[in-house]
Amino acid sequence: MKVQYGPSPPPMGEARVGVDNACNLNSPHPHLPPQGGKEFFWRTRSLDEIPFLTSVIQSVGGQPAQSYRSLNLKKFRELRMEEKGIAAVELSFILPMLLIIAFGIIDFGRLIQERLILTNISREGGSLASRGFTSGDNLLNMLLSSGTPLDLNGSGRIYVSRIRAGTSKDAPDPYIEEPQLSKGALSISSRIRSGISNLGLSEALYQHLKFKEPQNTSDIAELWVVEVYYEYKPITPLPKFITGILATPGYDGMIIGSKSVF
Repeated sequence: MKVQYGPSPPPMGEARVGVDNACNLNSPHPHLPPQGGKEFFWRTRSLDEIPFLTSVIQSVGGQPAQSYRSLNLKKFRELRMEEKGIAAVELSFILPMLLIIAFGIIDFGRLIQERLILTNISREGGSLASRGFTSGDNLLNMLLSSGTPLDLNGSGRIYVSRIRAGTSKDAPDPYIEEPQLSKGALSISSRIRSGISNLGLSEALYQHLKFKEPQNTSDIAELWVVEVYYEYKPITPLPKFITGILATPGYDGMIIGSKSVF
């Protein structure tokens, strides 16, 4: 609290209690200015001090200058209300963006983690199958269990395909050895199948598997392809903010997958 002399109005944002000339300036009150003052007032930024200042003025026979106090307290309150209103408007614009960013970090972080898990499973499966370490249901069960914490058995599917090279001039094209191994509850088709271009392989790989007359064999004898699919479901309401994000038509979530060729 600061004692300031003079009749000039206080600046914006400050409350001021003044004393008129009827005040007993010779009173030995500890909060009054020295003798000889004509007009003075207390200057404060705290509304809690206003009742105390008023009581001091009245204790020495003066009357508070209500015009000063009322005018500046009104401006003070209007300024505070205006600042609160501006802050509320700014928050209404910023909050949705902050929520979208936070939801995106959470869901895309989980998506990246689960893609890495699927990639590791497909690579390991292709390696095991190509080396003849294990096959059939044993291989599928091993791959499904290695997907923890993902529930590949309930929300995923694994395909293991063995593609043989062409064997002769009369049968030069590669083919998929039956049966094609598959396990998991997710309803999705393999991208390695008969009836589509190059059996779903790249053109380069397909040509390596074709029988070549000049050399009377193919470049490679066989390939193993492991496909791993999983239905990723966001845990935040991000898809409600951005329509179509993290979603695959016909499914509750987004289908992610990985394919490895050995």
